[in-house]
Amino acid sequence: MPHITLANYKDIPVMSFIHKMGTFYKGKEKVRVDFQTIGSFINTKTLFYSPTITEELLDLHSDHHRNFASFIDDEESVYLPGKWVPHCTLANRLSEEKLKDAYNYCLKMDEKLKGEINRIGLIRIDSKKHAPLIYSESLI
Repeated sequence: MPHITLANYKDIPVMSFIHKMGTFYKGKEKVRVDFQTIGSFINTKTLFYSPTITEELLDLHSDHHRNFASFIDDEESVYLPGKWVPHCTLANRLSEEKLKDAYNYCLKMDEKLKGEINRIGLIRIDSKKHAPLIYSESLI
């Protein structure tokens, strides 16, 4: 499912986090996003669309981190304010050739992509890189 990651945690009290999510995100508004940039992180073989940075997107991210600060357990996280590169992954673990092909394909897109962040979810990534959804809250 397409997504933009706001934060990551190593080990949190899940039920407490879910309770706070339900309280904090209930009644929060959707955030519109426009994607006009494609990119790749260095040495990752990952291709992504990057949303235009708007005040609403930055507010969503900073509000999350301010309100969930007591759960932060990874001071090196690339999702912390000041380190965050918002992105929506298109493909990862590509061969160099496939990455070039995918990048070139995206360069030829004529239309800007638009969307909205309409749900906030909590996933747990297991040892097999599966990421089942544990909880989500719809935005209004």
